[in-house]
Amino acid sequence: MSISARDQARIGKMLLEGRRGARQPVIACRWIEAMGEPCPVAPFYGQLVWLNRDRDEQAFPCASPQVMFMLGAGGHTVWVDPGLDSVVVLRWPDPTHAATVIRRIAAALAGG
Repeated sequence: MSISARDQARIGKMLLEGRRGARQPVIACRWIEAMGEPCPVAPFYGQLVWLNRDRDEQAFPCASPQVMFMLGAGGHTVWVDPGLDSVVVLRWPDPTHAATVIRRIAAALAGG
């Protein structure tokens, strides 16, 4: 699938609104809650999203344990952070700098 950064952000926004319990979400809130539950074989993966819950298994230790990440071809990343009420889309990031980019964005969103 090939979609624009704007469309990636829209998908992230649907997940964010569902996690916040929006009145009329496009995707049922209970489904989004289920997406954020770790699967039995991989605590860092939910249903179609990467999770950051387990401190020992976090892909991005500087990001909140509440976040969900959608990771795609070319390193495209959609970061959904309900705690910061934010959706961040990264396109074609250099994988050697991914942790640094996530750390800097997390700090900027947190106000520091």
